[in-house]
Amino acid sequence: MQHGPHHPDLRFLARGHDRIYGSTTIGERGQVVMPAEARKDFGIEVGDKVIVMKHGMGILFLKADDVARLLSERMARLAELERTIAEVPAADATADAPTDAPAEDDTRPATQREDGTGF
Repeated sequence: MQHGPHHPDLRFLARGHDRIYGSTTIGERGQVVMPAEARKDFGIEVGDKVIVMKHGMGILFLKADDVARLLSERMARLAELERTIAEVPAADATADAPTDAPAEDDTRPATQREDGTGF
């Protein structure tokens, strides 16, 4: 198995915007101690809740408050989009229908229709 910075599963480390804060050891109860510098950079304080997610081949920790704020912002944008869509006048469905469409009761293959429509 290939390892190192050229291993396809580790390419994300070479992107330049990722940062390694160090390492930690999983405790007996599955607890993780997050490095202090990482907590400082992300504003995570004692007692804050975090969301733990699978992301690619790793684990992602997100501040629950940040996730809630992001979802709230997205929901507001979706509601705005719904209002915008509702304000658009509905197009007349019959105006978009093709005028040379065969009658619905015409069951012959399209190549046999008299109106010239078909494949």
